[in-house]
Amino acid sequence: MIRKARDHRKSRHEKLRDGKGTLEMTHFFEEAESYGVGKIFARAIIPPGSSIGTHTHEGNFEIYYMLKGNAHVTDNGVSGVLETGDMMLCKNGDNHSLENKSDEDIEVLFLVLYDKQ
Repeated sequence: MIRKARDHRKSRHEKLRDGKGTLEMTHFFEEAESYGVGKIFARAIIPPGSSIGTHTHEGNFEIYYMLKGNAHVTDNGVSGVLETGDMMLCKNGDNHSLENKSDEDIEVLFLVLYDKQ
């Protein structure tokens, strides 16, 4: 399958997971195309002051990969900063959040896969 950039689905999310502001996502594949292994594979643009609220993963796990900028994150209540090129893994049963406290948009790659164990 080949899908041109212009054909990727885009979505806009307000106060995602009780976070702040808005983020825009470009979806590289849809859940139905993942052969049952994944839920989300997307790039998000998160403007200054926007966030994804703390949430727990149940039945899946998520990877954040920083494409551009710095994000303030929590990983099971522990705070940190992800910089360009850094990643964070939130395992099944764990919780995390992400916030853009900078003055510029940040870009994050999201990958959510089902935990088959």
